[in-house]
This record gives sequence, structure tokens and C-alpha cells, in this order.
Amino acid sequence: MSYQIHTNARTTPTTRKEIQTSTQPQRLLAKQFGVSRLTIRKWQTRQDVVDRSHRPHTLQTTLTPLQEDVVVTLRTTLLLPLDDLFTVTREFVSTAVSRSGLHRCLKRHGVSDLKALLPVEEGAIPPVKRFKTYDPGFVHVDVKHLPRMPDQARPSYLFAAIDRATRWVYLEIHPRRTAKIARAFLSRLLKKAPFIIQKVLTDNGKEFTDRFCATGERQPTGRHPFDQVCRAQGIDHRLIKPRHPQTNGMIERFNGRIAEVLHQTRFPTIAALTETLLKYGQIYNQYIPQKALGHLAPVQALKKWRKTKPELFHKRVNNDTGLDTHAKTTARIRKEIQDSSETIARLAHRLSLNPKTILYWKQANRVTDKRSGPQHPRSTVLTPEEEQIICEFRRLTRFALDDVFVSLRDTIKSLTRSNLYRCLKRHGLNRLPPEEGEGPPVKKKRFKPYAIGYVHIDITELRLGKQKRYLFVGIDRVCKYVYVELHERMTQTIAKAFLEHLIADCPFRIHTILTDNGAQFTYALLAEHLRPKNKSHLFDQTCTHHGIQHRLTKFRHPWTNGQVEVFNRTIKAHTVKQYHYDTVDQLTHHLMAFLLVYNFQRPLRALNDQSPYATMVDIYHQQPELFQFDPCQKIVGLNSQVLHGFPGWHGPGID
Repeated sequence: MSYQIHTNARTTPTTRKEIQTSTQPQRLLAKQFGVSRLTIRKWQTRQDVVDRSHRPHTLQTTLTPLQEDVVVTLRTTLLLPLDDLFTVTREFVSTAVSRSGLHRCLKRHGVSDLKALLPVEEGAIPPVKRFKTYDPGFVHVDVKHLPRMPDQARPSYLFAAIDRATRWVYLEIHPRRTAKIARAFLSRLLKKAPFIIQKVLTDNGKEFTDRFCATGERQPTGRHPFDQVCRAQGIDHRLIKPRHPQTNGMIERFNGRIAEVLHQTRFPTIAALTETLLKYGQIYNQYIPQKALGHLAPVQALKKWRKTKPELFHKRVNNDTGLDTHAKTTARIRKEIQDSSETIARLAHRLSLNPKTILYWKQANRVTDKRSGPQHPRSTVLTPEEEQIICEFRRLTRFALDDVFVSLRDTIKSLTRSNLYRCLKRHGLNRLPPEEGEGPPVKKKRFKPYAIGYVHIDITELRLGKQKRYLFVGIDRVCKYVYVELHERMTQTIAKAFLEHLIADCPFRIHTILTDNGAQFTYALLAEHLRPKNKSHLFDQTCTHHGIQHRLTKFRHPWTNGQVEVFNRTIKAHTVKQYHYDTVDQLTHHLMAFLLVYNFQRPLRALNDQSPYATMVDIYHQQPELFQFDPCQKIVGLNSQVLHGFPGWHGPGID
């Protein structure tokens, strides 16, 4: 529980409670706690330990309640400013009223803001709207002209970017403003920003777009270098309306801050200007609190967002390195000490430092703090022989951290999970190195964004003792909606029937299907003499009939169809690998229950903690033209048959 304590209070809630429960005389208690007897007596007579309000119960005002009503009426009817109202009140209501007392009276009655009382005329300019709220990743970008420095033949340009949600900024200074420089600036911005950039808003300058040309305005062609980078990274590039710079007002206001810095300081060279502006950007991100962020600095806001939505970030958010927290000197003072010809005693007296500190920085050839911590890190619990055993065991077995801990904790009695991890990290084994011939690990790529209707299809085998069944699975790339069928065989005819059932079941229109190269889906891997002549595959015929593009994965590249492969592992982990089934009907009912929960109730991280059905409904409200019927028809209700009409399922006996 938190308490409001007076700033001059000499007792805390704990000491007040002790005073109330103590049986000692007031004289001894006053001496023990260092307060007066009056304070002891006050807290002994109270039932709580909280400071009471110091506000008066009744206000001693100059104006009577009737006079205050007159003043409020004058304010609301005549709409007089404070000074004019003060003159009228002194002349006709009360000669003893003061200007500050009149303002407090208006504030108590809620009429202190004259703008709120003014009527809004028809056709008047509407009030300024607040920016629409977005998650981190909506970035405003602009270019600002900088004044020409004495050592320059032409002025420079400041490329600036600011995130709408966190106010994090990134700055670069360049001698020109061309499309190539803007493209390079965006590429570096993508690497520097800790969050994933999803949208970029710019003006219509030639460095950002080819919207305007010699013949006038036109639709952007998409061939501009800036647009090419945006398209390659999956970024939505938005342009402001011509002659409406207020649309990009967030970056314009930041440019106003830069203009204030330029007006206050004279810079002899472009190097000094560049150093000052980049340092200002660093200070702005790290230390300047923003009222719009709840009085947090941009970096603090980034850390707060990363805790709540880590999926929006691709790397950690770190504070800039600075001076030691206990240091009494800055880099400038240390440089001054090194360059000074004064004696150590005089420098120590002038800078209020210890002579040993002056001597230390006189002999140092740097102005930064050394790295803290031991030069040769070692364990205080594990011996070198035990660390060698751990490292060799990790290299040979390639076990995970928990498996290594379970295997060695009986052999090494002092081993804990935390000191095991620190040991592996010191020796560079906290991440397993690639095996011989594997090469470096391949960086995982995100799936290319598509409209809803891009379906991955695959077949996985489920074993029940001596029996086995084949599960046909289809999953949409965007909303993760899943449709499955369980069959005894996997043939062309069954694959064709599965596709027809899938098309009829999905509320959205399917435009693309991705499968592997199995014989159930294509003739691609069959030899020429085995392929039917003048006849296409049944699966391809169905795709062509419904206007669906059928794509195939690259041979021996199953991760191309990784969306459905991951779901295959998920469904096996929750069914046949965890439970035993005596009959196929038991497996069928369990699959039905799991799929019902997955499609309608299970929140997925890739969908911002929404279920596939909720995501599908959201897309339907935004783009209903992509659907063949309302997804609300998929809501499950009471039914006389257990399996009949179950959405996303088609199994034995359900036709």
C-alpha cells in the first residue's frame, strides 16, 4: 500500500504505527524517535497513520456566493476576458476583489477557459486533430535545409525520421538530397531502428517519389529507388496530400526543434554542426521526456512497448553507454585536465576533485571509462576441470541446456542451471555451433505478405498402433484458418475431393494454393514416359476450374511450405504423440475438438493474440470483396449431431 506523506514529515507510517502500539511514556517515545511530545500525543490519539489534508474546509473568499454568481453570469454572457471582467467587477460588484482571486473564482466554476465558451461559427476551421494511434513501426520521414557553413560552398540537408508511437528519431546529414541518398538513408534506418518498420509517411519530394513529373501529377510508378526499398521490405509507403504539410506534422515539429538549436548557436564548420545535431538526436532519444509518452523518454517508451508486444521488434532496446554512475568528471573535464599546465594541487582545488583523480587522468591517454568487471572472467564455484568437462560434454552430445544440466548435476554437485549457462557463455557454447559440413546457420525469412486466400496444403501421416491414417491439411497464410480431412489413403481423387470441400468450406475466396511435389498434387516428379499424355492432373484441373493459381515448392525445400509443416507438428504434438487411441473414432473426435478450439478460441502470437476466426472477421469488415460469404456463418451452435456441420472438419462419415 502507498501513502501520501507530507514533505516536512519526520515520521513514517511504520514509526507512527509503533507509536500507536507502544506502551512507553510519551517522554521516552519522543526521545527515541527524535520528535516532540505533541507529535507523539497526536499520533496516539489517531486511528490511522496517514497525513490528513491541509486544505481548509471553507474558503475565505472576498466575493460572496451571490457576487460569484454575478461574475460567472457576466463571464458566460458577455464573454469578457479576464482583465476586462476584473475592471467591471471592481467597478460594479466589489472593490476589494483582486485579479488572482477573480481567476480562482472562475476556475472553481469551470469558466476560466474563454476559448471553450466561444461559439463555433459555421465554416470555421476545425480544431487540430490528434494523430491516429499506431503501434511502433509508423515512421515519418522528411528532409530539412540546413544553413550554409563558412567552410561550405553549398548548404547541406538533414534527413530525419521519427516514429509516431515512441517519438524515437534517427538523423543523417548529407550534402545533397537525391533519390539514391534517400534510399541509402532508409536502408540504414531499417538496421538502426529496433522495431519492425511497417509504414513510412513522406512528402512528395523527388527524393521520395515520382508522383510529380514535368506533365503534372500522376500515380507513383513504383520504380523510384525509395519505393523499391519499401516494396522489398514489405513497407507501406504513404504520401501526404499535396500542399498539406500538416499531415506530416510530427516530423515538422521535430524540425522546428532543430531550427531552435540552429538559431541559438553559431557553428564555425559543418563538422561542428553535424556533431551537435547528432548529439542532440542522441540526447532526445535517451533523456528528454515527452508529455505525449506520459513523461517518458523515447527509449523508455520503446522498452515499455517491447515488454507488451515483443513481436513488433527485431532486436533489443539498449541505452547508450555513458559515464560511470559514480564518476565526478566528464569527458570535457578530463580533457581539460590532460591539456592543463597547472599543478595537481591547483587543479584539484579549482575542480573540487581528489589529487589522486587529477594524477590518474593526467597519466591516462583517454577520456572514457575502462570496462568494469574482471579481465579474465572465471567461476567462483566450478573448477577449471569441471568447466572443461561441461564444454566437452556439450560439444560431443550437442544437448540442450536443460538436458546438459540433468545429465551432469549428479556428477558435479555444485552445478546449477544459472552457473551452467554462464560457463557455456564464457566458452562460446551457449549457442551450438553448426556441425561439420552444415555451414553457417541460414537466417529465417518472414513469409511474404499476401491477401487472405493464400492456402498451404499438405498431407501428414498419423499412426494408431498398427493402423495409420492420412490427414489432409489446408491452412491460410494470413488468418491461419485450418481445414482438415482424415482418410485411409492418399490418392489424386481424394486430393481433388479435399480441394473441393476446402473451397466450399472457406468463407474467403482462395486465389493461390501451395503444395509439395507429391503425386497426389502434380505430375512434376514423374518420368516423362509415366505421365499421362494430353491429360492434366486432377488437382490442377480443379484449380483451373475455380480460377486458383497452383504453386509448387522447390524440390527438397519443404520449408517453403513451412506454414503447414509447423501446423502438422502442432497437431501431432497435441494428439498421437501425447495420447493413445483405441479406435479411429476416438482420434476423429479428438481432432474435431482440437480444431474447434484452434480456429475459434486459441490466440496466436502471429495474429497479435487473436484467434484465426477473429482475424478472419476483422478482414471481412475491412475487405468484404475477398469473401464468398459472411464468416459469421461459421459460428458453432447447438446441433443434434455431434460432428455434423463442424466448421473446418471433414472426416469419416461426415458427408
